[in-house]
Amino acid sequence: MRRSPYPAYSPRPLALWLILACIATFPSQAESTAPSASEILQKAFDTRFNFDIVQVVELYARSEMGELHRVLQYATKRIDGSLHGLGYFTAPAELRGTRMLMIEQFDRNDDFFLYTPSQGKIRRVSSAQRADAFMGTDLSYEDFERRYVEDFEISIIGEATIQGEVGYAIRCEPKYESRHTHAIYYVAKSDHAILEVRYFRQGRDEPIKVQRIPRDKMVSMGNHIVPTQMWVENRLRNTETEVRFTQIKIDPELKNSLFSRSALEVGRRIPFLSR
Repeated sequence: MRRSPYPAYSPRPLALWLILACIATFPSQAESTAPSASEILQKAFDTRFNFDIVQVVELYARSEMGELHRVLQYATKRIDGSLHGLGYFTAPAELRGTRMLMIEQFDRNDDFFLYTPSQGKIRRVSSAQRADAFMGTDLSYEDFERRYVEDFEISIIGEATIQGEVGYAIRCEPKYESRHTHAIYYVAKSDHAILEVRYFRQGRDEPIKVQRIPRDKMVSMGNHIVPTQMWVENRLRNTETEVRFTQIKIDPELKNSLFSRSALEVGRRIPFLSR
C-alpha cells in the first residue's frame, strides 16, 4: 500500500466546525438539480404542441348578446420543422366552406391565409390582425401558433395551486410584437400539463384574458396530454368561449400537399373526420 508523503493531520475542534460550516453553504443535490423556468416551460410546450393532430373544434362564444356556435375541422403537420395548420368551417351555414391556412415562419410572423366562398379568393391576414378575435370568438389567430421558449424572457415566480393541483407559475414576456406585456403560465408539477394561461397588459394588475384547461378534460395519448375542452375568458369584453375538441387523432398520415394555398382554394377536406 502506497503511503502519502504528507503527515497525517487531525483538525482541532474549531477547524472542524469551520469545515462543516463551509460544507453547509454548498447547495444540496436536490437544489442543484432543480429545473429552471425555461426547462419547465420547454417540457410543457413539448407535451402540448410537439405533435401533429387532426380534430374537430367546436366553439361556443357567449356574451350578453347571446351565443355564437362555430364548428371547425382542423389539422396540423410539421413540414421541414415548420408547423402548418389547415382549418375548414362546417358550421354555421354562413361560414361553411370558409378555410384557413397557417404556415409557421422562423424569420417573421407566421403567415395566415383565409378563403371565403362568397369572395372566391384567398386573402392574407395582416400582422396587425393576428391578435384580433377569431370569427367572433375569444380566440385569436395567435392561439393557433406554436409556442417556443426562445420567444420569451422567462422567470419563475413561485408555486401556485390551480384546480387543486400544485404547479409552477412562470412569467413570460414576449420578445416579439404583442398586445400583451406578459403572460403567466401555470404548469402542473406532476406531468408539465398547462393548466392555465393569464395574459396581461401595461398598467393592469388583473389579467385581461384567461385560458383554462380543465384537468378532467385532458386525455393522455402516447407521450402527450391533449385537451378535450378549454375555456377562454376575455375580461375586457366580459365574454367567454368554450372550446371542445373531438375526433382527435395524434400523428396521422397527412400529405404535405394538403397544407398549400392551392389546396386551400380548391377546398380539400381534412381526412379522418366524419363531419
